[in-house]
Amino acid sequence: MTWFCAFAVIWGCLGIGQLPAQHNLGYIRLVCEPGARVYVDGEFKGMTSEKQGGLIISSVSASRHLLRFEKEGYHVQEATVDVGFLKVLEYRAHPFTPKRKTVESGNPTHPPVEKKVGSILIQTLPLNCKINITALGVNGYEKYRDEVDFDKLPVGTYAATFSALGKSVDQAFVIEDGKITRLFVDILNDKTPEPESQPRVSENAPAIPVVSGDKRAPDGGDPANKREVAADKSRVGQSFSAAAGIADDSRSLADLSLKLIWIAPGSFAMGNEQGESDEKPVTQVRISRGFWLGQTEVTQAQWREIMGGNPAHFQGDEMPVEAVNWNEVMAFCEKLTLRESAADRLPAGFVYTLPSEAQWEYACRAGATGNQASDLQVMAWYMVNSGSTTKPVGQKTANAWGLYDMHGNVWEWCLDWYGNYRGGSVSDPKGAVSGTYRVMRGGSWNNSANYCRSGLRLRDEPVYRRNYLGFRIALSAVP
Repeated sequence: MTWFCAFAVIWGCLGIGQLPAQHNLGYIRLVCEPGARVYVDGEFKGMTSEKQGGLIISSVSASRHLLRFEKEGYHVQEATVDVGFLKVLEYRAHPFTPKRKTVESGNPTHPPVEKKVGSILIQTLPLNCKINITALGVNGYEKYRDEVDFDKLPVGTYAATFSALGKSVDQAFVIEDGKITRLFVDILNDKTPEPESQPRVSENAPAIPVVSGDKRAPDGGDPANKREVAADKSRVGQSFSAAAGIADDSRSLADLSLKLIWIAPGSFAMGNEQGESDEKPVTQVRISRGFWLGQTEVTQAQWREIMGGNPAHFQGDEMPVEAVNWNEVMAFCEKLTLRESAADRLPAGFVYTLPSEAQWEYACRAGATGNQASDLQVMAWYMVNSGSTTKPVGQKTANAWGLYDMHGNVWEWCLDWYGNYRGGSVSDPKGAVSGTYRVMRGGSWNNSANYCRSGLRLRDEPVYRRNYLGFRIALSAVP
């Protein structure tokens, strides 16, 4: 009787109503400062927050386990613990020790401030390439973002070489005093428009109204903004239609059964003042150019068609592909771009890629300002209703802009390096210039409702694969 009462107390505290199917389980209660990523035997279990003060991890086998705590900017902690049968092990992590700050290598040396300087903004097709600008000390720079901005460069004329997929393009450009040179290089088709120089302007633009709009009209009802949206669709959407024979508001890759939805330009408030620390400060974001976004997460059948094989843990052709790392996802996007370009179905200057973090949250919110665009139960597969597995894509209700599974099912990789929000008002933010982690968004089958919020952010190293992490593609015009 004494044993039963003690067991009942533990069971009640953990809020579990039924015995698990396995009986050799225990529990871990972790007490740790907020902002730490927690792993058990190499498997990610969640992040600590100020509200939680730690994590309770259930259904842990009664045996020895390796705990790992990671916090950006701090040294990693590891500990080996023994979990007992039907016991709650409490482990308190030590205070984190900051890492020594290092200077990033591989960037052009900043000249003395008294010299005349300018900047260059480089965009390429494909996105991933190597850049060599010998005179600036840039040798074999690995470009993974849609754009790279080198600042405070000495004025002068320079020669650059851009290499990708066995091809290379040479291009000369000029750095002018106080100006930014914009350079776009199409390595695939050996095309390089003449570089353009213009005065560098501050990103601290006037305040942008928060979107309140409706389906397919993310413009807050402002007539001027509506005209701009219409102009953008006329310029980008119709030119795309003329070249690829598609409607303005959608694009279908019939052989992949993959549909993309047109996301019109607009503005929204990114982040959440009541959320985690990295969701603040709320930033007014303007998406100045429309783009297409996958209606669903990329499936295992679609992955196999482009990449061959199927790395997913939960197998099923119509289920989202997962256990793919960021680098492999970018390779998928490049192969799809090459395939569509070779078939003359991709206009010059368009590329398949991942959505930026700002594009993703903008499309996820679909004009809404709350934690989810609608009722989570009808929109998402998460720990309450998933049955501890992924589900075929597109089974739940779509959001107001026709996108499925933006909450739950699997987390989705974004293009950006993880970094802090700037606050104020910005246009088309691209995240941190460099970093250790890539952004992941949306929540998954094994998360609570809090992790499926529109504004919640997580991050992971681009080489890691998780059975709860997949992606959806974007089709963006290179300006």
